[in-house]
Amino acid sequence: MNDGKLQFLCVGAGRDGTVTVAAQINEILRSAGSGGECVHEMHSRGLYELQCDLVERPERADTRQRIRETVADFPCVAASGNGYAGVLPIFAELYPNLKLIHLKRRDKRAFIASQIRNSQLFPETYIYYSTDTGMMRRITAFHTGEATREQWFALSLAEKFDWFYDYTHRVVVSAYSLFPAVLQIDTEDLSSAETLRSLASFVSGDSINALAPRRLNGHSLIDIFDFPDEQRAFAQWMFGRLNCQEIAEDNTVLVDHVLNSTIAWLGYAQTGFSSQMNGNYSRTPEQVRRQAQAFLSRLDFYRAEIARFVSEMDMA
Repeated sequence: MNDGKLQFLCVGAGRDGTVTVAAQINEILRSAGSGGECVHEMHSRGLYELQCDLVERPERADTRQRIRETVADFPCVAASGNGYAGVLPIFAELYPNLKLIHLKRRDKRAFIASQIRNSQLFPETYIYYSTDTGMMRRITAFHTGEATREQWFALSLAEKFDWFYDYTHRVVVSAYSLFPAVLQIDTEDLSSAETLRSLASFVSGDSINALAPRRLNGHSLIDIFDFPDEQRAFAQWMFGRLNCQEIAEDNTVLVDHVLNSTIAWLGYAQTGFSSQMNGNYSRTPEQVRRQAQAFLSRLDFYRAEIARFVSEMDMA
């Protein structure tokens, strides 16, 4: 059993499999009988924003303390995502037993292409890269002192992501010595038996908890760009987490995915979180109520259809 403190941190540069690793860690924890959960991109947005504030808003004297407080606020056993690279020394200080997983896509060109595509899907989360306004700033070369603002904005989008790739992995490697254990994983090897055994051993201490291969959050299963612009963020959120292998093995997995996702999305709409992803998803309480009622109506219809099918099978 775990003690509830952050024990594992997977750090990547984005579009490199952090969703997959989070799912894998959760299954390993369950298989090993451990408590806790791996949360994807917990506090990523906040930490990016605060790191940008260090340079952009020097008058805010409490920024460093706010970063420490944010890093200290990880109640989960594990976290996986990007946005953590620049503050790894603080993670190491606050969680002295924390184990680091460094996730890296070997193919930089594929990384750049995927980031460009993702920035077209979610431009509001790529301030200073694909947009000047939005909901999330990201670290740039002018934050690290490697370029001026003018030099940065003169770069192409591909050149910006080229820099971000090198920056992220450089600072992660430089922090290796701060952690008691480090596991290096290449995205291209996420489905290999050797990598899955290594991850299981790293997390649970026993490779017997190794998983079957999977890859989540890809763009190729469903072409997100077939959806209207205003629906792409939702489509990627809904379909990017599908596990095709599990669906093929058990068709009820797809039902669970759709139902769980729909309920979660209703909650996001009710709390206003969905509008933070995209302003098109802003809903009034009455609109959310009507949507929930429509969902219930469809459930009742299909429940009746399935009950009829079962009844006919029983009579056959």
